[in-house]
Amino acid sequence: GGNQNTTTRTVSVVDTTNPSIYLAGGTSYTHGLNSAWTDPGYEANDTVDGNLTSSVLISGTVDVNTSGTYTLVYSVSDTAGNDSNITRSVSVQASGPWTFTNAGVTGRNGPTQAQVSSAYTGTSLDSAVTINTQGIQEWTVPASGTYSIEVWGASGGTNGGLGAKIVGSFTLAANDLLKLAIGQMGTMSSAYADSSGGGGGSFVVKGGNALLVAGGGGGGTRSTNTSLVDGSINSSGNNDSGVNPASTGGTNGNGGNAGGAWGGSGGGGFLANGSNGYSSNTEMLNSGGKSWANGLLGGINSDPSYNYGREGGFGGGGASSWASGGGGGYSGGAGKYSAGSGSEKPSGGGGGSFNSGVNQNNSAGVNNGHGKVVITFISN
Repeated sequence: GGNQNTTTRTVSVVDTTNPSIYLAGGTSYTHGLNSAWTDPGYEANDTVDGNLTSSVLISGTVDVNTSGTYTLVYSVSDTAGNDSNITRSVSVQASGPWTFTNAGVTGRNGPTQAQVSSAYTGTSLDSAVTINTQGIQEWTVPASGTYSIEVWGASGGTNGGLGAKIVGSFTLAANDLLKLAIGQMGTMSSAYADSSGGGGGSFVVKGGNALLVAGGGGGGTRSTNTSLVDGSINSSGNNDSGVNPASTGGTNGNGGNAGGAWGGSGGGGFLANGSNGYSSNTEMLNSGGKSWANGLLGGINSDPSYNYGREGGFGGGGASSWASGGGGGYSGGAGKYSAGSGSEKPSGGGGGSFNSGVNQNNSAGVNNGHGKVVITFISN
C-alpha cells in the first residue's frame, strides 16, 4: 500500500570511566620528624582526557614537627564529571640516625639497662632500647623500608689494633627486632705498656642471623704487622703479629686460637669462644673471649701473678697475660704467642667481620676507641 513511517533513536556516547590516580611511594609513607615535607609524587590519567596530573587536588596536611599519622586525600575529575580519589597515610617519626654506643661502659662486661637508659636520655633512642641479655641491646625497627647500617669494631688496648668498619643496606619491616652488641676496647696497665686485651667486635643480629659484624682490633701494639693486628674485613680472624705466627685466627664464625706459654687468649667469634691462653707452661688461667652465643664477655686472666687488668673488651675480645689477646668479631683473632720472648712485640690478631647487606662499604683498621652502630632510614 506504499505506507511509510519514521522514528528516531537518540544515542548518547558518554564517558563513564573514572580517572586513575597513581601515588609514588605508595599509600603508606614514613617521613622524618622535623624535616620539610615534599610530596613523593603522583600521576592521574583518563581514558578520554589523557593526563590529568595538573588537575589533582590534595586535601589534608602533614605536621612535620609532631610525631603522628596524617592523612592526605588526592582527588581528580575528568571533563565528563567522573571523580576519583585515593588516600595516603603519612607517618611522621624520627628517621635517625640512631647511634648505639657502649653507654660509657668499659671492660669485659656490656652495659646494663640503667646505663643504657641514662646514656640515651634525650636522644632518638630515648626509652627505645631494652637489655634482656647482659650487654645486648634490643631495638624495634619503627617502619618498613630500606636502612643503612654502619658497624664499628672496638680497638685493642692503648696503641692496639684498630677496629674495622662495616657498612651495608637492608630492607627491614616495621617491628623487626634487632639485637646489637657494641664492642668495647681492651684494657691494659702501665705494668706492661705493650700488652693489652683485644678489642670487642660489634654485632647486629636479626632472628638469630648475623646481619653485620665488625671485627675488633687485637691487643698489643701496631708498630709491626699492622694488617694483622687491626680488625679485618674478611670473615676469618687474623693470626697473631709475630714474624712466625704460632697461633691462628678463627674461621667460619669460630673463636681464635690462643698463644703458648704466657700467651694471650683468642678472641670470641659468632658461634664459638676463643681458646684459653696460658699464664704459665701448664695453667690455662687466661680465658678466651666469649662468642655471641655465650654472651660476648671479654676474656679475663684469673692468675693474680699475671692479671694486670688487661681484660678483653666486651664483644669477645681475648685477654692478655704477658702477650696480648686477639680481637673479637665474626671469627676471633688469634691470641699472641710469647714464650717469654721480650724482643718480640706481643700483639694479638684482629677479629674478622661479616656483611650480608647490599651497597657494601667495608674498611679494615679504621676505628680507634670503643665500637658503635649507626642506623639510618633511607626510604620506604
